[in-house]
Amino acid sequence: MTVKTCRPSAGLPLVSRPRLLDLLNAGLRRPLTLLSAPAGFGKTALLIDWIESLERPVAWLSLDQNESKPRRFWTYVIAALRTVAPAVGEPALAALLSPRLPAIETLVTILSNDIADVGQ
Repeated sequence: MTVKTCRPSAGLPLVSRPRLLDLLNAGLRRPLTLLSAPAGFGKTALLIDWIESLERPVAWLSLDQNESKPRRFWTYVIAALRTVAPAVGEPALAALLSPRLPAIETLVTILSNDIADVGQ
């Protein structure tokens, strides 16, 4: 799981894209920002550049088609969150490990409340 939650490094110097960085910064004041572009257009490089400029903890999660099952997806989300807030997600993880998967809305509420309690 470490590979999926480990933020890639820039490696080479990145081309700065201030307009896109400004848009990402503006997105911090919104509930959701979606970054979408075809493969090879520099989404990961842009995010790495942006994350390095932030003065806040950032959780990273790399997904592929194998994470389409809710139990697996949310387990990875919790693992990523724990890289910046190790105490987060215990109640949600316990619900995920139960024999009957709770409704996703319930799981998200449990996790959201837990994140809110961390204060970061």
